[in-house]
Amino acid sequence: MRPKDLKPVVILLALAFIFFLLEADRICAQTDSADVAINYRSAYPNSVVDVEVQLKNPMPINGFQFMITVSNSDLINFFTDSVVTELVPDTVWQDTCTGPEPHGDTCFIVDSVRVLELLVRFCHIDTAGSPTSQWNLMECHGDTGDVSSPECNWIEVVGFGVGDSVSIPPNPNYQTIFRFWVEVGCISDTSTDRNVSFYMTPGGNSFLSDNHGDVAPFRYHQGDLTAWWSVPGDANGDSVVNVGDITYLVTFLYRNGPPPCIPEAGDATGDCDVNVGDVTYLVTYLYRDGPAPVPGCWHGFGKE
Repeated sequence: MRPKDLKPVVILLALAFIFFLLEADRICAQTDSADVAINYRSAYPNSVVDVEVQLKNPMPINGFQFMITVSNSDLINFFTDSVVTELVPDTVWQDTCTGPEPHGDTCFIVDSVRVLELLVRFCHIDTAGSPTSQWNLMECHGDTGDVSSPECNWIEVVGFGVGDSVSIPPNPNYQTIFRFWVEVGCISDTSTDRNVSFYMTPGGNSFLSDNHGDVAPFRYHQGDLTAWWSVPGDANGDSVVNVGDITYLVTFLYRNGPPPCIPEAGDATGDCDVNVGDVTYLVTYLYRDGPAPVPGCWHGFGKE
């Protein structure tokens, strides 16, 4: 073969080698793992707080699906934004066979198409200021067990963006990609377990997708929430002590109103009882420069 005849072959081999290197780089990149973490959060009982989901990724990311559950569903619930009725078409089939069919033919025909009404729970998420704020879809579905109940024990967040312009570029540092909300419930003053862990299992119902549409492996770093002990004197559970707490105690003691959500919070004097003395104590604290409320130890007395 003459040297000039080898030129096209050399060019083809060079192009093939370059393509191999590029593809190898892409495949090798896929062996790197991203990191997904839920940040630690603390909150007062009887409050709604936001929790951040963060990402550290060595490759561009264009989509994800995360299923998040909790370890202590008696303490918190995922915040439900709305419950929507969705119409889903459903095909009804009718068997018209009256006897054995020749040649093994089936004899099912379409009888009708009906529309089913399904209740779907949507949960509140926020992407403001995050790299997913321009994605084509960001949606959060909640527990589908009993949508009439305010309790929502798990959520599934789905998001994707089309095109390189909306990819989450590689980043060696954690950045928040969305926030979700949880409701912290009332807690007994005798409760010692005030910690919640957020769980997510890579693979299965939770995965990342890169800008080629391939699954990108990731490691999950567990996040936790701790419900703090109550604010002394905060009878109505809004995390501040003001005239609203005085009104709340008066309603509880003399008008058959509900007890403090956090029982010991209404015991401003710390004498293990909730009575008119706590009302007087709060009035003195707020308007006469009296001492601050002390951690309570209510044992179920009061309303005498």
